[in-house]
Amino acid sequence: MAGLLLAACGGGSPTASTPAATLPADSAVVALDGSNFEATVGVGVSLIDFYHPSCSHCRAMEPVVARLATDFEGRAVVGKVNVTTDQALAQGWGVRAYPTFIVVKDGQEHSQWLGETSYERLAGMIQAALDAS
Repeated sequence: MAGLLLAACGGGSPTASTPAATLPADSAVVALDGSNFEATVGVGVSLIDFYHPSCSHCRAMEPVVARLATDFEGRAVVGKVNVTTDQALAQGWGVRAYPTFIVVKDGQEHSQWLGETSYERLAGMIQAALDAS
């Protein structure tokens, strides 16, 4: 577990003054917030990336998340939650460090990973949720 904690930015209190990251217009990644979260992850399989815009580990995972969104398009939603602007949402899901990846199936947590990881690990987590009956 110690290795995981080294690969994540510490929790603490995100500040509302931190600028929000924006997704490219052609991105398959869904920007999630309090207004669309439940409707988006309530049915089917979703990978949620809880991130902090100033976290270097979060920024390093952006290409992996973008690739997952493209590769699983039509089968699973890949979304991002900015913990600086959606603190209550992050707290409600028990997020304490960034990045935190949670795979949700039909609104319920299926699996979770804390910190940087590989495309293969996250793809495997998504596929396991898709395969679960």
